[in-house]
Amino acid sequence: MADVSAVPENLYRYSDVCTQGAEQLQTWVRTVLAPTLMAYQNGGGFCEPIDGRIATQVAAAYYTDRDVRSVGLAFQQADGPGGGGRKPGTPISAPEAAVSSALERLQREGQVPTPAPGMPPPSNPARLSYELWDANFLPPPSVLPPGSHFSREQLAVLSWVEAHKNTILWEARARNIDPKAIVAAIAWEAIENPRPLMVPVPPFVPGIGRNSSGPGKVHVDAEVVKEIEAPPYGYLPARSIPERDAVLHTAEGSIKYIAAIMGAYADVVDNTKPPHPPIRYDVPVLTNVYHGGGPQKDLKTWVSTVQGKPENENFRYGNDMAVWAARNGDFLNAAERLWQGTEPTPPPDLPPPKAPTPTPGSSPTPR
Repeated sequence: MADVSAVPENLYRYSDVCTQGAEQLQTWVRTVLAPTLMAYQNGGGFCEPIDGRIATQVAAAYYTDRDVRSVGLAFQQADGPGGGGRKPGTPISAPEAAVSSALERLQREGQVPTPAPGMPPPSNPARLSYELWDANFLPPPSVLPPGSHFSREQLAVLSWVEAHKNTILWEARARNIDPKAIVAAIAWEAIENPRPLMVPVPPFVPGIGRNSSGPGKVHVDAEVVKEIEAPPYGYLPARSIPERDAVLHTAEGSIKYIAAIMGAYADVVDNTKPPHPPIRYDVPVLTNVYHGGGPQKDLKTWVSTVQGKPENENFRYGNDMAVWAARNGDFLNAAERLWQGTEPTPPPDLPPPKAPTPTPGSSPTPR
């Protein structure tokens, strides 16, 4: 085969432009196309051809940025260690077979599986909340216990969990909580509290429309979210509502907030007298406090709740999310199998979280 040439830095710049275009296209789909199609459907029209054609264009545009960036990296890898002293901005010339081999390897090693460019939505998708609807594009989970019988929705969520297992495990370890609690919160919101795909998703405005964002539906303006961003907690940087909304729209950002919220409730139990059994690895209790309301509606109320409980009394759970988590241990154990043996690395484009302060108790390190 002949040699091929490219300037990786040019590909990376083009990839960044593609990313911006994809984000603008998604915003247009959420704010303009989705409500227009819904109105057309409700008016008795027939819009499947429109929907299918647009879906193909959205899928192609959304993944172009990743494909182009991968090609640039493939050229750099094909150039060999050190790059032969090449100056940035100058072409790399390498055998086509070497570039193709490097690209195939990068695609296999990609942490997050993606549909092929131009791939339309499945004809019979799982009924999931729109925050996780893209799970319908993913391949089946790679590891399941023998004889398991999960619903189409559960399998799709497990595929999503496998795609994001690195972030889930990293953030769970950073906050010293059970990663299955993060999965339970996201799965319950996706399966049991679904919102349809074809609905407008405008920017968050207090008191108007939706009040949550992203996987797990973290409430954008909740008191507990403000508390974990402010002293004495300060687990995450303080953000304005639009900034926080943008972060929560991403899988990595939403996982980060869920872990921080659960970690904060667990820290209160460890650090508030009288002493009580730790909740860091009690998945139903962690999901119970995350779901909020009543004695755990925010951290200030939770401190008072813990102070008012008799010494060493166990915490109870009872809201819908926690009950679901307690009843779906097989599903959560299947999720755990997806990351067994994984040593997480810092999620892309996010700074490494601070190491947690050791706390008393015999809580194991999540695996």
